[in-house]
Amino acid sequence: MPHLSRRLRAALLATASLTLVAAALPDPEPLGIGDRLFPELGNPGYDVLSYDIAFTYHGSNTKPLDAVTKIRARTTAPLERINLDFARGAVQGVEVDGRAADFGSKNEDLVIQSPRRLPAGTPLNITVRHTSDPSGTSGNGGWIRTADGLAMANQADAAHRVFPSNDHPSDKAHFTFRITAPKDLTAVAGGLPAGHTRNGATTTWTYRTQHPMATELAQVSIGRSHVHHHTGPHGLPLRDVVPAADREKLEPWLKKTPAQLEWMERRVGRYPFETYGVLVADSRIGFALETQTISLFGRSLFTEPAYPEWYVDSVMVHELAHQWF
Repeated sequence: MPHLSRRLRAALLATASLTLVAAALPDPEPLGIGDRLFPELGNPGYDVLSYDIAFTYHGSNTKPLDAVTKIRARTTAPLERINLDFARGAVQGVEVDGRAADFGSKNEDLVIQSPRRLPAGTPLNITVRHTSDPSGTSGNGGWIRTADGLAMANQADAAHRVFPSNDHPSDKAHFTFRITAPKDLTAVAGGLPAGHTRNGATTTWTYRTQHPMATELAQVSIGRSHVHHHTGPHGLPLRDVVPAADREKLEPWLKKTPAQLEWMERRVGRYPFETYGVLVADSRIGFALETQTISLFGRSLFTEPAYPEWYVDSVMVHELAHQWF
């Protein structure tokens, strides 16, 4: 019995020690980089170099998408915890440099406990397995539901309502998007296409940006879409995405883009990115938005007879101009 008691005492001491260590860890807290308009947006201590984001869309724009976000970064200060901006999704697991990591959340921050202390200048690889929930998006950005799927409207502070990120325009990064959807749908994202593969009842579409991009400028569209390819100044590849049923009705507007690009280039210089196009969403959005390499417009802008041609032209050029500014 005395021998057993010593074991018991040792176990109790070990348990007490673990409890003290756990208690010593501070609760998760949201951080920010000091933006006075969005005080908890962005995160200190690292610079994101690239995102690789995989979405699986199950055919309903009211149900969460399954997602995996991989972030390649470099620390700019010593870190024991890594804050990411993320809300409106469930996190199933996190890895840091290939090792499982503990995590918690507070407000709209996902707080990750690094398996080891990370000195400044350390390469950092984060993998987050999560869902991305398009429900409840009215009025505050992120996913917007369309008649046949989804599109993104992330400005000014809503990309983290779609995927975990350092969601501040001061931290631009390269993006790869991999979107898996039912085979009768088309997925499009910012940047250039990098192929698509069929797998039974689904298709996976891949897109990559050639220039760094702010998180608020990311775009992914999923729906019954027609993709119209044509050419702009200097052989620039143009790619427009419109509801398939409106293909012929919208074609006169799509033909305007090359001349609009030429008009802008004469005034402010060569177009700065790898491609451009118009994304027409069948949704009652009351705005247009300059997501990088493909601008978002609501269908009614082009189909509502009350809008005069000069007004529609001006909105198209306005969003195009944002690609420079």
